[in-house]
Amino acid sequence: MFGELGASWDAARCERLLRQHRGPLGGGPGRRGYGGALSPREREVARLITSGRTNREIAELLFLSPRTVERHVASLLRKLGARSRTEVSPGARRTRPG
Repeated sequence: MFGELGASWDAARCERLLRQHRGPLGGGPGRRGYGGALSPREREVARLITSGRTNREIAELLFLSPRTVERHVASLLRKLGARSRTEVSPGARRTRPG
């Protein structure tokens, strides 16, 4: 808004103050993360795990590489606080706080 009014000095000052108090303006590069919640793809992989599918089968069904499926499995196990695939339940949701 300052820029539209020709007040570039005020705009720069406000941007500097915002950076000092809350970090850089705008979002960072890349997509927004899901934090501790499972992404839609991780939920889909969890559902296929509970139906007894292997990583290779999941990769074929979802048109992904087996390595990508391995990453999704590792991520969802971490988020669920599970140590193995057998601990993933059909209605997989995040089970541990924080």
